[in-house]
Amino acid sequence: MPVILSIQNKNNNHKLIFQLYDIYNQSGFGLIILIFCFALFFMGGLTGILESFILDKLTPNYVIIFNQLGQIPSDLTSIKGYKFWPILFIVTLQIFSLLLFLEIF
Repeated sequence: MPVILSIQNKNNNHKLIFQLYDIYNQSGFGLIILIFCFALFFMGGLTGILESFILDKLTPNYVIIFNQLGQIPSDLTSIKGYKFWPILFIVTLQIFSLLLFLEIF
């Protein structure tokens, strides 16, 4: 959290601080603690456990592949304008090559 806040302070973007302040004004401090515990469990602990299961049964390549596949929806939603269609083509090509690499095709 301090790293994210320092990066936002450097870029003069205080969106995270304002979002936390709005949640605090609407619901109080308890909801912020609940969100923190939920994110800590699911994004921290559960992710590590699932990666351990993947490494136990499969190769480390699958961890990298699943991380890259998880990035695709956020990449597509953040792109606007004329760059969307070439990136969509590249994403489709990436998914197709991953399916070939994993020997699904």
